[in-house]
Amino acid sequence: MISNEDNTGKSHVKFMKSSLISKLMPYKQLMTKVNAINIGTLHDVRETLCNGLDDADKVDGKYRNLTELLLRLAQFYLEFNKHRVDKLNWFGKEVGSFKVVIGGDGTPFGKDDTALSWLVSFLNCGPRVCSHEENFLLLGANCKEDCEPIRRYVCNLADEINEVEKKTFSVNVDDKDITVSFSFEMFPNDMKYLAFLAGELSNSAKYFSSFANVNKDDITDVTATFGVKTSKKWQPWGYAQRIAIAGAVAKKKQELGSSSSHLKPATIRQKVTSFIAQKSLDRNSPPC
Repeated sequence: MISNEDNTGKSHVKFMKSSLISKLMPYKQLMTKVNAINIGTLHDVRETLCNGLDDADKVDGKYRNLTELLLRLAQFYLEFNKHRVDKLNWFGKEVGSFKVVIGGDGTPFGKDDTALSWLVSFLNCGPRVCSHEENFLLLGANCKEDCEPIRRYVCNLADEINEVEKKTFSVNVDDKDITVSFSFEMFPNDMKYLAFLAGELSNSAKYFSSFANVNKDDITDVTATFGVKTSKKWQPWGYAQRIAIAGAVAKKKQELGSSSSHLKPATIRQKVTSFIAQKSLDRNSPPC
């Protein structure tokens, strides 16, 4: 390895004969170039989703507008589709019909306790949808996945998803306007987060599943089966009854939480879960 100068007086490094090695870019210059990349509008979690909360409940983070991000991604994929080895798959639909995957999760993360992210990707990208190269950050925050600011974010996100699916959009690719649409096909989350999104008890409860009447007592039965027939040990919840019992649980919580009860939060939770479990002893009566 040798170092010499060219005709301009600039030094560079060669490895073996006539093999130049790229000069490392200083961090300051690198961040200048990174910050110059236009990633769209960023919203502040503390400023937009923490109104009226105590300081202890406010969290820090950033998120993008879903519609804006989807349009940016659609234009990006349509522009570079001709250069990809794995061409976009339209599943028999018109070009521009994107199938969206969106989901979030939190994880313990060092001194900040927890970190949360929401990611977006397209199923149209084929097998690479499983790769980190095809997932894009929608929200990132230092908080628990079921905190109040994220509950507010999920409510806003659900409304935006509903509106996006009703519309078609236009993006310009190679000086041509292409109509694009988005349908949300997958919401990859673990069971705990699914329960939170559905407003239900977490998977630490006795009846932990949002989909079937399996519980902690019979989960170890490896011979049992699931189905709609009465001969099956586990059946799907009947959601009409589920909603009715949810009302009963809400009334129970209000009763236990009244100023005259003087019960500790842990005691209230225990009584509520026992109430739900008791309601669920009847197979035709699922918990909330």
